[in-house]
Amino acid sequence: MEKLTAVEQCNLVIGNKEQYSNDKCYICNHPFYKHALECEHILPLETAITHITILQDKKSVFDDYLKKEYKWAHKCCNVIKNNIDVIKYTENGWEVDIDNIEIILDKIKYSESTGCRTINQYGPVDTVDNVNNFIAIVEPLVDIINKNTLLIGENYYKLY
Repeated sequence: MEKLTAVEQCNLVIGNKEQYSNDKCYICNHPFYKHALECEHILPLETAITHITILQDKKSVFDDYLKKEYKWAHKCCNVIKNNIDVIKYTENGWEVDIDNIEIILDKIKYSESTGCRTINQYGPVDTVDNVNNFIAIVEPLVDIINKNTLLIGENYYKLY
């Protein structure tokens, strides 16, 4: 479905990974150090396409949305998060799915993969601060989705 690779999408929307080498993974909130970085859709692909969009060419009218949708992450964190959705629909509208965020961080904590074991050496990933950091990254996307729901009308948006 994607015309550009994930790396090409991140490079065009938020910049290449070298710019972020001294940053932290948005999922586990640990520094990148020398770990492999991967371009990550915060929302799983289907959810992103449905609610926000993904980059399909070199320029998009949705650039402001896209900057909230793409982040660099550790390879192990990206693999574990995979297509676990971090938003959910409730009677109050779209919300951050805190339970799924906690599940993702818990899976990273107990993963036996080499990359995840290395990340866990730098401290626990399932802290309240890390959960709150993850929530703060997802909330702007939820705000966009809820705004779009109101603009289109809730019944039409559900139908879409």
